[in-house]
Amino acid sequence: MSTHEIELSKENQGREQTVSGRVEPVVSLPIKAIWTLELNTVCPNCGEHLDLLDDGDFWEENRIQAGEHETEQSKNIDAWCKECEHEFKVDLAY
Repeated sequence: MSTHEIELSKENQGREQTVSGRVEPVVSLPIKAIWTLELNTVCPNCGEHLDLLDDGDFWEENRIQAGEHETEQSKNIDAWCKECEHEFKVDLAY
């Protein structure tokens, strides 16, 4: 195996190379889809963009469900800016 072939082999790890030289992805089943949750807002004091879910206690403190909005529990939620330490309230929207 030449140096070029070894470099290609390392570069294409996790892929399978066909005889024609095209690189085809190796697909293992089942293919997974990964959930990503964010609850984004902007601090009204300093303009910092925040993901409220970065607070590890968010779920326990607020007792809401993912995607919950327009309910009494999803209104007037406490928020805190890590950048300027400003405390403010938010209503959750989806």
